Amino acid sequence: MIIYLAAPWVCRAGAREIRDLLQQLPGIRVHARWLDVDETRTTQTQEARNDLDDIDAADVLVVLNLEKSEGKAFEQGYAYCRRIPVVIVGEPRLNVFQHLPDVIVVEDVSAAIDWLMDFVPRKVAT
Repeated sequence: MIIYLAAPWVCRAGAREIRDLLQQLPGIRVHARWLDVDETRTTQTQEARNDLDDIDAADVLVVLNLEKSEGKAFEQGYAYCRRIPVVIVGEPRLNVFQHLPDVIVVEDVSAAIDWLMDFVPRKVAT
């Protein structure tokens, strides 16, 4: 299963740690190039396109709901419209779209891992 991990840019270091934790799980791969982007070697336009391509390739979008962020809000909306499941990690919900009934909200990373490990067999079966 491929996960796109969304988080505020200013929380990128912590998001990398969570990516590394998730990738230790069986059947999980995190594909979010923004986590390792070298800003001196790319443009913001290219990074935006990479993010959309990475979301398109994902089976699930996991949002680290650490603080408001226009980027992660856009990514959530994009994934939702593409019918990619959206899992919000943390409360409070930071925008109205996080209240939609088919958006999954979990308390913490541990609960997200539980949800993902339950989702992997369902994804493999389809």
